Amino acid sequence: MRRSRLALVAPSILRDGPRGAGRGSIPHLGLAYVAGNVQRSATDLLAVDCAAERMTEADLLERLRAFRPDVVAFTAYTQSVKMVSRVATRLKADRPEIRVIVGGTHATAVPVETLDAYPSLDAAVVAEGERTFADLLEAYHRGGPDADVTAIPGVCGRREGRVVLAPPRPEIEELDAIGFPAWDLVDLDRYSGVYHVTDRARRAVPLATGRGCAFRCSFCFRGTGTTQRLRSIPNVLEELRHDVNVLGIREFVILNESFLADRNHVLEFCDALLREGLDRRVRWSCQSRVDQVTPEVAVALRRAGCRVVSLGIESGDAGMLDRMHKQTTLEQGIQAVRVAREAGLLTDTNFILGLPGETPESLARTIEHSLKVNADMAGFARLAPFPGTEVLRMARRGLGGLRLLSEDPDDFDKHTGAALELIRVPRAELDRFQRIAYWRFYRRPSRWLSALRMVRPLVLLVTAWQMLLGGLRSMVGAGRLRRGRPVPSRNPEALRPVSMPRAASPGP
Repeated sequence: MRRSRLALVAPSILRDGPRGAGRGSIPHLGLAYVAGNVQRSATDLLAVDCAAERMTEADLLERLRAFRPDVVAFTAYTQSVKMVSRVATRLKADRPEIRVIVGGTHATAVPVETLDAYPSLDAAVVAEGERTFADLLEAYHRGGPDADVTAIPGVCGRREGRVVLAPPRPEIEELDAIGFPAWDLVDLDRYSGVYHVTDRARRAVPLATGRGCAFRCSFCFRGTGTTQRLRSIPNVLEELRHDVNVLGIREFVILNESFLADRNHVLEFCDALLREGLDRRVRWSCQSRVDQVTPEVAVALRRAGCRVVSLGIESGDAGMLDRMHKQTTLEQGIQAVRVAREAGLLTDTNFILGLPGETPESLARTIEHSLKVNADMAGFARLAPFPGTEVLRMARRGLGGLRLLSEDPDDFDKHTGAALELIRVPRAELDRFQRIAYWRFYRRPSRWLSALRMVRPLVLLVTAWQMLLGGLRSMVGAGRLRRGRPVPSRNPEALRPVSMPRAASPGP
Protein backbone atom coordinates (compact mmCIF):
# COMPACT_ATOMS: atom_id res chain seq x y z
CA MET A 1 0.00 0.00 0.00
CA ARG A 2 1.47 3.35 -1.04
CA ARG A 3 2.20 6.14 1.43
CA SER A 4 -0.44 8.84 1.95
CA ARG A 5 0.46 12.46 1.33
CA LEU A 6 -0.98 14.84 3.91
CA ALA A 7 -0.77 18.65 4.00
CA LEU A 8 -1.63 20.44 7.25
CA VAL A 9 -2.40 24.14 6.81
CA ALA A 10 -2.92 27.06 9.19
CA PRO A 11 -4.38 29.79 6.94
CA SER A 12 -4.01 33.49 7.56
CA ILE A 13 -7.06 35.12 9.14
CA LEU A 14 -6.54 38.34 7.18
CA ARG A 15 -8.76 38.50 4.13
CA ASP A 16 -6.13 40.21 1.96
CA GLY A 17 -3.33 37.92 3.01
CA PRO A 18 -0.58 38.61 5.56
CA ARG A 19 0.44 42.22 6.09
CA GLY A 20 3.29 43.92 7.87
CA ALA A 21 6.75 42.52 8.26
CA GLY A 22 8.73 40.30 10.54
CA ARG A 23 8.45 36.83 12.00
CA GLY A 24 5.43 34.97 13.28
CA SER A 25 4.80 34.72 17.01
CA ILE A 26 4.33 31.00 17.70
CA PRO A 27 3.48 28.00 15.49
CA HIS A 28 0.05 26.38 15.55
CA LEU A 29 -0.28 23.93 18.42
CA GLY A 30 -3.30 22.05 17.11
CA LEU A 31 -1.74 21.18 13.76
CA ALA A 32 1.47 20.08 15.47
CA TYR A 33 -0.49 17.77 17.77
CA VAL A 34 -2.35 16.27 14.80
CA ALA A 35 0.94 15.71 12.97
CA GLY A 36 2.42 14.10 16.07
CA ASN A 37 -0.40 11.59 16.26
CA VAL A 38 -0.68 10.28 12.70
CA GLN A 39 1.16 7.20 11.49
CA ARG A 40 4.35 8.82 10.25
CA SER A 41 5.72 5.59 8.79
CA ALA A 42 2.86 5.55 6.26
CA THR A 43 2.45 9.29 5.68
CA ASP A 44 4.43 12.01 3.93
CA LEU A 45 3.69 15.27 5.76
CA LEU A 46 3.79 18.94 4.81
CA ALA A 47 3.02 21.67 7.37
CA VAL A 48 2.25 25.22 6.20
CA ASP A 49 1.74 28.30 8.40
CA CYS A 50 0.52 30.99 6.01
CA ALA A 51 0.95 33.90 8.42
CA ALA A 52 4.50 32.98 9.46
CA GLU A 53 5.53 32.41 5.83
CA ARG A 54 3.78 35.61 4.65
CA MET A 55 1.74 33.56 2.18
CA THR A 56 -1.08 34.78 -0.01
CA GLU A 57 -3.74 32.40 -1.29
CA ALA A 58 -1.87 32.15 -4.57
CA ASP A 59 1.33 31.23 -2.73
CA LEU A 60 -0.50 28.54 -0.78
CA LEU A 61 -2.05 27.05 -3.91
CA GLU A 62 1.35 26.88 -5.58
CA ARG A 63 2.85 25.10 -2.55
CA LEU A 64 0.02 22.57 -2.34
CA ARG A 65 -0.02 21.87 -6.06
CA ALA A 66 3.71 21.15 -5.95
CA PHE A 67 3.28 18.76 -3.01
CA ARG A 68 0.30 16.92 -4.63
CA PRO A 69 -1.39 15.80 -1.39
CA ASP A 70 -4.05 13.14 -1.11
CA VAL A 71 -5.57 14.94 1.88
CA VAL A 72 -5.39 18.60 2.91
CA ALA A 73 -6.41 19.46 6.48
CA PHE A 74 -7.05 23.07 7.48
CA THR A 75 -7.56 24.56 10.89
CA ALA A 76 -10.10 27.36 10.62
CA TYR A 77 -11.23 30.26 12.72
CA THR A 78 -14.46 31.90 11.60
CA GLN A 79 -12.49 34.65 9.87
CA SER A 80 -10.53 32.17 7.73
CA VAL A 81 -13.20 29.62 6.75
CA LYS A 82 -14.04 31.35 3.46
CA MET A 83 -10.39 31.37 2.43
CA VAL A 84 -10.24 27.65 3.20
CA SER A 85 -13.26 27.06 0.97
CA ARG A 86 -11.77 29.07 -1.90
CA VAL A 87 -8.48 27.19 -1.78
CA ALA A 88 -10.32 23.85 -1.59
CA THR A 89 -12.42 24.74 -4.63
CA ARG A 90 -9.36 25.56 -6.72
CA LEU A 91 -7.50 22.44 -5.59
CA LYS A 92 -10.43 20.24 -6.58
CA ALA A 93 -10.71 21.92 -9.96
CA ASP A 94 -7.23 20.52 -10.63
CA ARG A 95 -7.61 17.16 -8.87
CA PRO A 96 -11.18 16.23 -7.82
CA GLU A 97 -9.93 13.22 -5.85
CA ILE A 98 -8.24 15.39 -3.19
CA ARG A 99 -10.04 15.19 0.17
CA VAL A 100 -10.22 18.47 2.10
CA ILE A 101 -10.80 18.39 5.85
CA VAL A 102 -11.49 21.31 8.17
CA GLY A 103 -11.08 21.42 11.95
CA GLY A 104 -10.68 24.00 14.68
CA THR A 105 -13.14 26.14 16.57
CA HIS A 106 -15.42 27.17 13.70
CA ALA A 107 -15.97 23.65 12.41
CA THR A 108 -16.50 22.38 15.95
CA ALA A 109 -19.14 25.00 16.73
CA VAL A 110 -21.05 24.56 13.45
CA PRO A 111 -19.91 21.38 11.63
CA VAL A 112 -23.08 20.60 9.65
CA GLU A 113 -23.61 24.21 8.68
CA THR A 114 -19.98 24.57 7.61
CA LEU A 115 -20.20 21.64 5.17
CA ASP A 116 -23.60 22.82 3.94
CA ALA A 117 -22.23 26.29 3.22
CA TYR A 118 -18.99 25.16 1.58
CA PRO A 119 -19.41 22.18 -0.81
CA SER A 120 -15.68 21.97 -1.51
CA LEU A 121 -15.06 20.70 2.06
CA ASP A 122 -15.41 16.93 2.44
CA ALA A 123 -15.39 16.49 6.22
CA ALA A 124 -15.05 18.34 9.51
CA VAL A 125 -13.23 17.16 12.62
CA VAL A 126 -15.30 18.08 15.67
CA ALA A 127 -13.57 18.76 19.00
CA GLU A 128 -10.19 17.18 19.86
CA GLY A 129 -8.48 16.26 16.65
CA GLU A 130 -5.65 13.85 17.42
CA ARG A 131 -7.49 10.53 17.47
CA THR A 132 -10.38 11.54 15.25
CA PHE A 133 -8.11 12.75 12.48
CA ALA A 134 -5.88 9.69 12.69
CA ASP A 135 -8.98 7.50 12.18
CA LEU A 136 -10.17 9.71 9.34
CA LEU A 137 -6.82 9.56 7.56
CA GLU A 138 -6.69 5.79 7.98
CA ALA A 139 -10.15 5.47 6.41
CA TYR A 140 -9.04 7.42 3.33
CA HIS A 141 -5.78 5.50 3.22
CA ARG A 142 -7.58 2.15 3.10
CA GLY A 143 -10.78 3.04 1.26
CA GLY A 144 -9.63 5.78 -1.09
CA PRO A 145 -11.18 9.22 -1.59
CA ASP A 146 -14.72 7.78 -1.72
CA ALA A 147 -14.50 6.08 1.68
CA ASP A 148 -17.55 6.61 3.91
CA VAL A 149 -16.20 8.40 6.99
CA THR A 150 -19.53 9.37 8.54
CA ALA A 151 -19.45 6.59 11.13
CA ILE A 152 -16.18 7.77 12.70
CA PRO A 153 -16.92 9.39 16.09
CA GLY A 154 -16.21 13.10 16.03
CA VAL A 155 -16.50 13.43 12.22
CA CYS A 156 -19.01 15.36 10.17
CA GLY A 157 -18.95 14.10 6.58
CA ARG A 158 -20.95 13.54 3.42
CA ARG A 159 -22.95 10.44 2.52
CA GLU A 160 -24.95 10.19 -0.71
CA GLY A 161 -25.15 13.94 -1.09
CA ARG A 162 -26.17 14.59 2.54
CA VAL A 163 -24.16 16.03 5.39
CA VAL A 164 -24.05 13.55 8.28
CA LEU A 165 -22.81 14.26 11.81
CA ALA A 166 -21.42 11.18 13.57
CA PRO A 167 -21.78 10.70 17.34
CA PRO A 168 -19.32 12.75 19.42
CA ARG A 169 -16.01 11.29 20.47
CA PRO A 170 -15.46 11.31 24.25
CA GLU A 171 -12.95 13.82 25.56
CA ILE A 172 -9.43 12.48 25.97
CA GLU A 173 -9.14 12.02 29.72
CA GLU A 174 -5.57 10.70 29.78
CA LEU A 175 -3.72 13.55 28.10
CA ASP A 176 -0.35 11.91 28.80
CA ALA A 177 -1.26 9.25 26.21
CA ILE A 178 -1.22 11.77 23.36
CA GLY A 179 1.92 12.04 21.28
CA PHE A 180 3.90 15.29 21.59
CA PRO A 181 3.53 18.05 18.98
CA ALA A 182 5.61 17.40 15.85
CA TRP A 183 7.75 20.52 15.86
CA ASP A 184 10.26 18.81 13.56
CA LEU A 185 7.92 19.69 10.66
CA VAL A 186 8.10 23.40 11.47
CA ASP A 187 10.80 25.93 10.61
CA LEU A 188 11.11 27.29 14.14
CA ASP A 189 13.38 30.10 13.02
CA ARG A 190 10.29 31.79 11.60
CA TYR A 191 9.03 32.56 15.12
CA SER A 192 10.09 35.06 17.76
CA GLY A 193 7.49 34.62 20.53
CA VAL A 194 4.35 36.46 21.61
CA TYR A 195 6.14 39.07 23.71
CA HIS A 196 9.31 40.08 21.92
CA VAL A 197 11.22 43.33 21.59
CA THR A 198 13.30 42.33 18.56
CA ASP A 199 12.57 40.42 15.38
CA ARG A 200 15.34 37.89 15.81
CA ALA A 201 14.50 34.20 15.84
CA ARG A 202 13.76 32.98 19.35
CA ARG A 203 12.53 29.48 18.47
CA ALA A 204 9.33 29.90 20.47
CA VAL A 205 6.59 27.27 20.76
CA PRO A 206 3.22 26.98 22.49
CA LEU A 207 2.71 24.53 25.35
CA ALA A 208 -0.48 23.09 26.84
CA THR A 209 -0.25 21.58 30.32
CA GLY A 210 -3.98 20.89 30.25
CA ARG A 211 -7.22 21.42 28.36
CA GLY A 212 -10.66 22.71 29.16
CA CYS A 213 -12.35 25.57 31.01
CA ALA A 214 -15.14 25.19 33.56
CA PHE A 215 -16.25 28.85 33.42
CA ARG A 216 -19.15 30.07 31.26
CA CYS A 217 -18.28 33.54 29.97
CA SER A 218 -20.97 34.53 27.47
CA PHE A 219 -18.53 35.86 24.85
CA CYS A 220 -16.37 32.71 24.74
CA PHE A 221 -16.59 29.38 22.93
CA ARG A 222 -14.80 26.87 25.15
CA GLY A 223 -12.59 25.43 22.47
CA THR A 224 -10.85 22.72 24.47
CA GLY A 225 -13.74 21.37 26.53
CA THR A 226 -15.94 22.34 29.44
CA THR A 227 -14.00 20.63 32.21
CA GLN A 228 -10.34 21.02 33.05
CA ARG A 229 -8.06 18.05 32.34
CA LEU A 230 -4.39 18.22 33.26
CA ARG A 231 -1.26 16.46 32.06
CA SER A 232 1.11 15.06 34.65
CA ILE A 233 4.11 17.27 35.40
CA PRO A 234 6.62 14.51 34.45
CA ASN A 235 4.92 14.28 31.04
CA VAL A 236 5.07 18.05 30.53
CA LEU A 237 8.69 18.11 31.65
CA GLU A 238 9.60 15.37 29.19
CA GLU A 239 8.22 17.48 26.35
CA LEU A 240 10.04 20.59 27.57
CA ARG A 241 13.38 18.77 27.92
CA HIS A 242 13.12 17.65 24.30
CA ASP A 243 12.09 21.11 23.10
CA VAL A 244 14.97 22.85 24.89
CA ASN A 245 17.76 20.28 24.55
CA VAL A 246 17.02 18.94 21.06
CA LEU A 247 15.18 21.76 19.29
CA GLY A 248 16.91 24.67 20.99
CA ILE A 249 13.68 26.30 22.17
CA ARG A 250 14.25 29.53 24.09
CA GLU A 251 10.67 30.59 24.77
CA PHE A 252 7.33 28.91 25.30
CA VAL A 253 3.80 30.22 25.73
CA ILE A 254 1.35 28.32 27.91
CA LEU A 255 -1.99 28.26 26.10
CA ASN A 256 -4.21 26.83 28.84
CA GLU A 257 -7.31 29.01 29.04
CA SER A 258 -6.70 29.47 32.75
CA PHE A 259 -3.30 28.11 33.66
CA LEU A 260 -3.47 29.21 37.29
CA ALA A 261 -6.80 27.50 38.05
CA ASP A 262 -5.13 24.57 39.81
CA ARG A 263 -2.69 26.06 42.33
CA ASN A 264 -0.94 22.76 43.16
CA HIS A 265 -0.41 21.97 39.47
CA VAL A 266 1.17 25.39 38.90
CA LEU A 267 3.47 25.18 41.92
CA GLU A 268 4.59 21.66 40.98
CA PHE A 269 5.29 22.84 37.42
CA CYS A 270 7.38 25.78 38.66
CA ASP A 271 9.31 23.57 41.07
CA ALA A 272 10.07 21.14 38.23
CA LEU A 273 11.49 23.95 36.05
CA LEU A 274 13.75 25.04 38.92
CA ARG A 275 14.99 21.50 39.59
CA GLU A 276 15.88 21.04 35.92
CA GLY A 277 17.55 24.44 35.67
CA LEU A 278 15.14 25.38 32.87
CA ASP A 279 14.32 28.67 34.59
CA ARG A 280 17.74 29.92 33.41
CA ARG A 281 17.51 28.54 29.87
CA VAL A 282 14.02 29.45 28.69
CA ARG A 283 11.55 32.23 29.32
CA TRP A 284 7.80 31.92 29.12
CA SER A 285 4.39 33.54 29.52
CA CYS A 286 0.89 32.41 30.47
CA GLN A 287 -2.67 33.67 30.79
CA SER A 288 -5.02 33.67 33.75
CA ARG A 289 -8.24 34.85 35.29
CA VAL A 290 -7.75 37.73 37.69
CA ASP A 291 -9.16 35.81 40.68
CA GLN A 292 -6.40 33.20 40.50
CA VAL A 293 -3.33 35.42 40.91
CA THR A 294 -2.03 35.08 44.48
CA PRO A 295 1.28 36.31 45.92
CA GLU A 296 2.52 32.73 46.36
CA VAL A 297 1.73 31.77 42.78
CA ALA A 298 3.08 35.02 41.30
CA VAL A 299 6.43 34.63 43.09
CA ALA A 300 6.66 30.99 41.96
CA LEU A 301 6.02 32.00 38.34
CA ARG A 302 8.73 34.65 38.37
CA ARG A 303 11.31 32.40 40.02
CA ALA A 304 10.61 29.70 37.41
CA GLY A 305 11.32 32.01 34.47
CA CYS A 306 7.86 33.37 33.67
CA ARG A 307 8.09 36.90 32.28
CA VAL A 308 4.52 37.96 31.35
CA VAL A 309 1.04 37.12 32.63
CA SER A 310 -1.93 37.98 30.40
CA LEU A 311 -5.11 38.77 32.37
CA GLY A 312 -8.72 38.83 31.21
CA ILE A 313 -10.26 41.83 32.97
CA GLU A 314 -12.84 42.41 30.19
CA SER A 315 -14.81 45.36 31.64
CA GLY A 316 -14.64 48.20 34.10
CA ASP A 317 -18.34 47.99 34.88
CA ALA A 318 -19.45 45.56 37.59
CA GLY A 319 -22.81 45.03 35.92
CA MET A 320 -21.14 43.99 32.67
CA LEU A 321 -19.03 41.42 34.51
CA ASP A 322 -22.14 39.93 36.09
CA ARG A 323 -24.09 39.81 32.84
CA MET A 324 -21.31 37.98 31.02
CA HIS A 325 -21.01 35.39 33.86
CA LYS A 326 -17.39 36.38 34.43
CA GLN A 327 -17.60 35.75 38.20
CA THR A 328 -14.86 38.27 38.98
CA THR A 329 -14.84 41.76 40.50
CA LEU A 330 -13.26 45.07 39.56
CA GLU A 331 -11.04 45.00 42.64
CA GLN A 332 -9.71 41.53 41.73
CA GLY A 333 -8.39 42.93 38.44
CA ILE A 334 -6.57 45.74 40.22
CA GLN A 335 -5.21 43.35 42.83
CA ALA A 336 -4.02 40.79 40.25
CA VAL A 337 -1.90 43.39 38.44
CA ARG A 338 -0.52 44.72 41.71
CA VAL A 339 0.45 41.26 42.96
CA ALA A 340 2.05 40.30 39.64
CA ARG A 341 4.05 43.53 39.50
CA GLU A 342 5.29 43.09 43.08
CA ALA A 343 6.57 39.63 42.08
CA GLY A 344 8.46 41.11 39.13
CA LEU A 345 6.08 39.99 36.37
CA LEU A 346 4.98 42.10 33.42
CA THR A 347 1.22 42.25 32.83
CA ASP A 348 -0.89 42.37 29.69
CA THR A 349 -4.60 43.05 30.23
CA ASN A 350 -7.55 42.39 27.92
CA PHE A 351 -10.80 44.34 27.71
CA ILE A 352 -13.93 43.84 25.57
CA LEU A 353 -15.99 46.78 24.31
CA GLY A 354 -19.62 46.40 23.23
CA LEU A 355 -20.85 43.72 25.63
CA PRO A 356 -24.60 43.00 25.94
CA GLY A 357 -26.24 45.87 27.77
CA GLU A 358 -23.29 48.18 27.15
CA THR A 359 -23.91 51.93 27.26
CA PRO A 360 -21.71 54.96 26.64
CA GLU A 361 -21.45 55.29 30.40
CA SER A 362 -20.26 51.70 30.94
CA LEU A 363 -17.73 52.08 28.11
CA ALA A 364 -16.36 55.20 29.76
CA ARG A 365 -16.07 53.30 33.04
CA THR A 366 -14.08 50.55 31.31
CA ILE A 367 -11.62 53.08 29.91
CA GLU A 368 -11.20 54.69 33.34
CA HIS A 369 -10.79 51.28 34.95
CA SER A 370 -8.02 50.32 32.52
CA LEU A 371 -6.09 53.38 33.69
CA LYS A 372 -6.71 52.51 37.33
CA VAL A 373 -5.56 48.90 36.81
CA ASN A 374 -2.41 50.38 35.23
CA ALA A 375 -1.00 47.22 33.67
CA ASP A 376 2.06 47.31 31.43
CA MET A 377 -0.07 46.71 28.34
CA ALA A 378 -3.78 46.71 27.51
CA GLY A 379 -5.79 45.51 24.53
CA PHE A 380 -9.30 46.74 23.76
CA ALA A 381 -11.18 44.32 21.52
CA ARG A 382 -14.67 44.83 20.18
CA LEU A 383 -17.17 42.11 20.99
CA ALA A 384 -17.44 39.57 18.15
CA PRO A 385 -20.43 37.17 18.08
CA PHE A 386 -18.54 33.99 17.30
CA PRO A 387 -20.41 30.73 16.54
CA GLY A 388 -21.21 28.63 19.58
CA THR A 389 -21.29 31.59 21.98
CA GLU A 390 -24.18 32.91 24.02
CA VAL A 391 -23.48 36.32 22.50
CA LEU A 392 -24.39 35.15 18.99
CA ARG A 393 -27.63 33.61 20.21
CA MET A 394 -28.49 36.88 21.96
CA ALA A 395 -27.61 38.98 18.90
CA ARG A 396 -29.85 36.91 16.63
CA ARG A 397 -32.76 37.55 18.99
CA GLY A 398 -31.92 41.20 19.56
CA LEU A 399 -31.32 40.66 23.27
CA GLY A 400 -29.01 42.76 25.43
CA GLY A 401 -29.35 45.70 23.07
CA LEU A 402 -27.31 43.85 20.41
CA ARG A 403 -27.86 44.36 16.69
CA LEU A 404 -26.37 41.80 14.30
CA LEU A 405 -25.16 43.66 11.21
CA SER A 406 -23.61 40.79 9.27
CA GLU A 407 -23.13 37.05 9.36
CA ASP A 408 -20.43 37.05 6.73
CA PRO A 409 -17.44 35.27 8.35
CA ASP A 410 -15.12 37.94 6.92
CA ASP A 411 -16.74 40.47 9.27
CA PHE A 412 -16.03 38.50 12.45
CA ASP A 413 -12.95 40.29 13.71
CA LYS A 414 -12.28 41.60 17.20
CA HIS A 415 -10.63 44.83 16.10
CA THR A 416 -11.84 45.81 12.65
CA GLY A 417 -14.92 43.60 12.17
CA ALA A 418 -18.36 44.71 11.05
CA ALA A 419 -20.63 42.03 12.49
CA LEU A 420 -22.14 43.64 15.56
CA GLU A 421 -23.21 46.88 17.18
CA LEU A 422 -25.42 48.01 20.05
CA ILE A 423 -28.70 49.85 19.69
CA ARG A 424 -27.50 52.45 22.18
CA VAL A 425 -23.92 52.48 20.83
CA PRO A 426 -23.81 52.28 17.01
CA ARG A 427 -20.75 50.76 15.41
CA ALA A 428 -19.10 54.05 14.50
CA GLU A 429 -19.48 55.23 18.09
CA LEU A 430 -18.07 51.95 19.39
CA ASP A 431 -15.07 52.42 17.10
CA ARG A 432 -14.61 55.88 18.57
CA PHE A 433 -14.60 54.50 22.12
CA GLN A 434 -12.03 51.92 21.06
CA ARG A 435 -9.72 54.58 19.65
CA ILE A 436 -10.16 56.69 22.78
CA ALA A 437 -9.32 53.70 24.98
CA TYR A 438 -6.05 53.04 23.16
CA TRP A 439 -5.17 56.72 23.05
CA ARG A 440 -5.79 57.35 26.74
CA PHE A 441 -3.94 54.21 27.84
CA TYR A 442 -0.88 54.62 25.63
CA ARG A 443 -0.53 58.41 25.56
CA ARG A 444 1.30 58.14 28.87
CA PRO A 445 5.06 57.81 28.34
CA SER A 446 5.28 55.25 31.15
CA ARG A 447 2.94 52.86 29.26
CA TRP A 448 4.90 53.23 26.03
CA LEU A 449 8.05 52.38 27.89
CA SER A 450 6.35 49.36 29.50
CA ALA A 451 4.97 48.19 26.17
CA LEU A 452 8.36 48.51 24.52
CA ARG A 453 9.76 46.11 27.13
CA MET A 454 7.31 43.51 25.80
CA VAL A 455 6.78 44.02 22.06
CA ARG A 456 8.59 45.51 19.09
CA PRO A 457 7.85 49.13 18.08
CA LEU A 458 6.64 47.78 14.73
CA VAL A 459 3.90 45.82 16.50
CA LEU A 460 2.61 49.00 18.13
CA LEU A 461 2.74 50.91 14.85
CA VAL A 462 0.89 48.14 12.96
CA THR A 463 -1.78 48.11 15.69
CA ALA A 464 -2.21 51.87 15.41
CA TRP A 465 -2.49 51.57 11.60
CA GLN A 466 -5.12 48.84 11.86
CA MET A 467 -7.07 50.99 14.30
CA LEU A 468 -7.05 53.83 11.78
CA LEU A 469 -8.27 51.51 9.03
CA GLY A 470 -10.97 50.22 11.35
CA GLY A 471 -12.14 53.77 11.95
CA LEU A 472 -12.39 54.45 8.23
CA ARG A 473 -14.30 51.21 7.65
CA SER A 474 -16.69 52.03 10.48
CA MET A 475 -17.48 55.43 8.96
CA VAL A 476 -18.23 53.78 5.60
CA GLY A 477 -20.40 51.16 7.31
CA ALA A 478 -22.26 53.78 9.32
CA GLY A 479 -22.96 55.70 6.12
CA ARG A 480 -24.42 52.60 4.47
CA LEU A 481 -26.69 52.00 7.46
CA ARG A 482 -27.93 55.59 7.47
CA ARG A 483 -28.86 55.18 3.80
CA GLY A 484 -30.84 52.06 4.64
CA ARG A 485 -28.30 49.64 3.14
CA PRO A 486 -27.15 47.33 5.93
CA VAL A 487 -23.98 45.29 5.62
CA PRO A 488 -24.92 42.12 3.68
CA SER A 489 -24.97 38.64 5.19
CA ARG A 490 -23.51 36.47 2.44
CA ASN A 491 -23.24 33.18 4.32
CA PRO A 492 -25.73 33.20 7.20
CA GLU A 493 -26.11 29.44 7.34
CA ALA A 494 -22.38 29.04 7.93
CA LEU A 495 -22.84 30.43 11.43
CA ARG A 496 -25.96 28.61 12.65
CA PRO A 497 -24.93 26.74 15.81
CA VAL A 498 -25.46 23.05 16.36
CA SER A 499 -26.08 21.72 19.85
CA MET A 500 -22.95 19.88 20.96
CA PRO A 501 -22.36 18.18 24.33
CA ARG A 502 -18.75 19.40 24.49
CA ALA A 503 -16.44 21.92 22.90
CA ALA A 504 -13.51 22.04 20.56
CA SER A 505 -9.90 20.99 20.53
CA PRO A 506 -6.74 22.71 19.42
CA GLY A 507 -6.93 21.17 15.96
CA PRO A 508 -6.71 20.45 13.19
